Amino acid sequence: MSNPPARLTAEAVDEVFPRGVVRPPAGAIPPGIKHRPTREFINGVGLPGEIRGRAAVIHEPADGGWQPLPDLWEEIREHDWTWTMPEHPEDWFYIGNIFGLGLLVIDGESGQVRFIPESEAGLFLLHKSVESLAYYMYAIERDGQKYSEAYAASIDKDPNDPRDKEGVFMEGGRALSAELYAFDPTPFVNDADEPWEDNGEGPWAWMIREISEGAWAE
Repeated sequence: MSNPPARLTAEAVDEVFPRGVVRPPAGAIPPGIKHRPTREFINGVGLPGEIRGRAAVIHEPADGGWQPLPDLWEEIREHDWTWTMPEHPEDWFYIGNIFGLGLLVIDGESGQVRFIPESEAGLFLLHKSVESLAYYMYAIERDGQKYSEAYAASIDKDPNDPRDKEGVFMEGGRALSAELYAFDPTPFVNDADEPWEDNGEGPWAWMIREISEGAWAE
């Protein structure tokens, strides 16, 4: 397991996402995002544009890419997908998706990241900050080689290593889960073992479980 850094840096994000960082100029960030540390992080460090397979995607804010929550609600409520609006919803912005599971929304007053699941109504706290969201995406993408078929097969064939491919994938998933939990436990309902528990159905738990089962191997 990698030790989480005290802070995520622009250099670290650029190294892992050389062609895909959402780092808008300050003037392109919606004024409704009033939380200064959030604005400074988005403008200075940035958010990964997407992780492999578009499992999680962050939109560019230009050209209306970060939609105010009331506008999003009006757009999709005709499909019987609604939720209770927070206070001052005009300061909440839809910034991205977790594929097949739901929408990512920033609370412009606090900088917290909320999740709107496709399967139920609600605005659930997912991350305490945009830095936490960025770190989860960063760590998952950074360790992609450890989830690969080639890496697992090389260890499986090593006569001096007792692990098989399944063990390598599981080890990678558990190390990732422990690292992410150490950085910000907010997305976990219980603890770092959540992805392998019956109720471990949060969006990141689902991803970590897939990694541990070899579903992300290429």
